[in-house]
Amino acid sequence: DPLWKVRRSQKLDMSARLELQSALEAELKAKQMVQEELRKVKAANINLESKLKESEEKRRDVVEQVENLKKEVEESRSRSDKGLKLPDFQDSIFDYFNTSPLAPDLTFRTADLDSTPVKSDTTPPSPCSASENEVIYPQ
Repeated sequence: DPLWKVRRSQKLDMSARLELQSALEAELKAKQMVQEELRKVKAANINLESKLKESEEKRRDVVEQVENLKKEVEESRSRSDKGLKLPDFQDSIFDYFNTSPLAPDLTFRTADLDSTPVKSDTTPPSPCSASENEVIYPQ
């Protein structure tokens, strides 16, 4: 029957067309998903590039600050080298007091005084009543 063959052929064509249409829709959906994923990745990439630029700028700023601080330290050292050095200053103070830096007290000592401290039995004399050459030690 030729009519039956035509109908069968049309049915097979329609079935093949539906399969192809379904496959095409699946490919389009997959393409849309890939495009959406690509859009997300590009947005993340742009965000990361922005953060990278910010980090590089911050790093450059920090490097510049470190360089400035190094220069300040060098300038400070060169200025302190020109000025009075602390150890020399300490030595001159200790020479002035005629005592060593390890001594527990920094009292005045003179060579013409005897080494025994002046002691009072009752109350210590006031600084006004001591003579010029006397050294008063606390009890």
